[in-house]
Amino acid sequence: KANQSVVVIIDEAYINFGGETALPLLEKYDNVFITRTFSKDASLAGLRVGYGIGSPKLMAVINAVKNSVNPYNVDSIAEVLATAAVKSWDYYEDTCAKIMATRDWFSQELLAIGFDILPSKTNFVLVKPYGVTAGQLFDYLQSKKIYVRYFQKVERISDRLRISIGTQDEMEHVLMTIQELQA
Repeated sequence: KANQSVVVIIDEAYINFGGETALPLLEKYDNVFITRTFSKDASLAGLRVGYGIGSPKLMAVINAVKNSVNPYNVDSIAEVLATAAVKSWDYYEDTCAKIMATRDWFSQELLAIGFDILPSKTNFVLVKPYGVTAGQLFDYLQSKKIYVRYFQKVERISDRLRISIGTQDEMEHVLMTIQELQA
C-alpha cells in the first residue's frame, strides 16, 4: 500500500496443501502478483510449468515483457501435460488431501516419540530428531534407502531433516525405520 510502484510477488507453490491464499489481496491492490506451480500439487516438477495471477493492468505489463522476449516460453509437452492436469483437477485435489492427512498423521507419530516438528502447510515436514542428531538419522535412513534432505550447511536448520510426504504405506515404513534406530 505504501508504494504502489513496487510489485509484491507472493509464492503460492504449496497452497493446495492447506495454506491460506492471498487471492483476496488482488481485490485491494493492483501491484500484487501471485505465482503458482504445477510442480508440487500436480506432480509435474520436472516440467517447470506454472502460472501467475494479478490485476488486469499488471498482467498486461507482464505479458508485454514476456512477448518482447519469447512469447513461446512453455514447451509444447509441458503445455499439454499442464492442460491435462487442469482437466483432471479433482484427482489432484484428492491427492493433496491424502498427502495432508498423511502429513498430519506422520507429524503426530513423530511428536509422540519426542521429535520437534515445525508446522507445515506443504508436502514435507521439517523435523528435529530425538535421541540422535539429524546427521545420524540422515545416515541411517540413507543406509536403508530412504532419502531425505539434510541441510547441514544451513546453520538455522542444520539440526533438522526435510522429509517429503509419500503414500501412507511409505510413511509407515519411514516411521518404522526411525523407530528401529531409536530402539
